[in-house]
Amino acid sequence: MKGGTQYNIIPDEVTLQLTIRTFSEDVRQLVHRRIKEIAKGTALAAGLPEDKMPVVTLANDYTPANFNHPDLIDKLTASAAKAVGSQNVVEAEPQMVGEDFSRYGKTEHKVPTALFWLGTVPDERLKNSDLPGLHSPFYYPAPQKSLETGILVTAQSLLDLFKGA
Repeated sequence: MKGGTQYNIIPDEVTLQLTIRTFSEDVRQLVHRRIKEIAKGTALAAGLPEDKMPVVTLANDYTPANFNHPDLIDKLTASAAKAVGSQNVVEAEPQMVGEDFSRYGKTEHKVPTALFWLGTVPDERLKNSDLPGLHSPFYYPAPQKSLETGILVTAQSLLDLFKGA
């Protein structure tokens, strides 16, 4: 939210930017429509004149939801289990994250995609504290083990995919 030039001056204009994350384009459009309705209703209830009504726009440069290809995920899950043991492979629930990777699956060629996350925090740190998020300045992985594990899983996955496993 941005408005005004000083904390004690009421601005005549305020800009509010939001991130809308949904699993479908239809729901994204619905959320946008509802935001417009709520903004206008609030402005009307406050008695704003027509020329001061909120302007609500939807940016087209958003990051779409990522959808993993089910067959590819099954293959990659099996490969990861071979590489690091099935006890170290966890299927995550769908997450509302903004990930540029999702664009690879939205091309005209309909390339099957699968995004997997690599655990990068040592067990002792994982058990003893609340962990900062991935983009936090306080996030720090265990670099050597993370690289080794990532390379093992990726190499095994590629070998299996190229063999048609």
